[in-house]
Amino acid sequence: MRPVQSGLKVITALRFNSKLLIAIAILILLFLIPTFVSSSYYLRITINMLYMIMLVAGFRLALSGGVFTMAPQVFFGIGAYTLALFVTRLNWNWWLSALLAGVFAAASAAIIGRILLRLKGIFFAISTLAFAFVLLLIWRTFPFFGRFSGIFDIPAPNTIFGLEFGSLVSYFYLALVLAVITMLVMYRIEKSRFGFMLRCIGLNADLARSSGVNVMLYSIAAFYIGCFFAGIAGAFFASYQGSIQPASFEFNVLMLILLYAVIGGVHSVWGPVYGVVIMTAITTGLTYIPHYDPKIGPIILGVTLIVVMLRFPRGISSLLESIPGWFRKASRKKDNEPYGNTSS
Repeated sequence: MRPVQSGLKVITALRFNSKLLIAIAILILLFLIPTFVSSSYYLRITINMLYMIMLVAGFRLALSGGVFTMAPQVFFGIGAYTLALFVTRLNWNWWLSALLAGVFAAASAAIIGRILLRLKGIFFAISTLAFAFVLLLIWRTFPFFGRFSGIFDIPAPNTIFGLEFGSLVSYFYLALVLAVITMLVMYRIEKSRFGFMLRCIGLNADLARSSGVNVMLYSIAAFYIGCFFAGIAGAFFASYQGSIQPASFEFNVLMLILLYAVIGGVHSVWGPVYGVVIMTAITTGLTYIPHYDPKIGPIILGVTLIVVMLRFPRGISSLLESIPGWFRKASRKKDNEPYGNTSS
């Protein structure tokens, strides 16, 4: 038995090392993007993808705990407005303000969660939609928030460890680091006991509750963490854009988040990455079609969503993550084939 156990340990170690090497290679390629992408247009598209990954990952975490909110865009906005107000009105340090942006978004989720999470399913979702309407109205009405014009002249992050920010490349690296940290945290949560409990709640909340799981506690915690990262993404967005308006956090952003999450797959921690990258590639590629009319873009996205939902109900992640299994099956089948041709 000992040789067998030793062999299994070696195979497991090799598999882990191969995954680690692939992850390191992908990270290196990502950090090298500015060296071979000279177009500011494509660099901006990549930056947009990175902060959207953060936003969708936070939404997906809350959803995995059974919390379907229709207000992720306003928690994104809370983070943006928090940073904008602190750095423009109070001249606070950017990094401290960005951290507070995440904290304020999570605190807002705590207040809303304590009030509304007693509601279930669609009732909670509609209540968060009403909260989004109220917050957007406040931003548009009160001069403190700039009304419809919003807040302008939001500065770049302060110099840290000798690194200066303000250029497009610097924002790319900042967005990449934030997105990588977000996905590492999401991955660790997914592999932890906390993530296991969230999956149980997502599958059957009543059964989890009857087994002694504090469903409310886990759901609220997932909601808080997701909103924290939405707030951090909002802080980055505010500085990257240099100005914010209430129109930046309206329901078209909600539709994009839902689209990316569903197409990528909410059952996989990497679903947000797949959804954002694939749908951004599609929408960008459409612009190169001769005589392309942007009006048909939403139609194509809608058709894509329907096809994915019909063919892959668990999202594109279910297809992509099954590909290694296909290769293993093909290799196993090949190994089991008899040598030579015995039919003659």
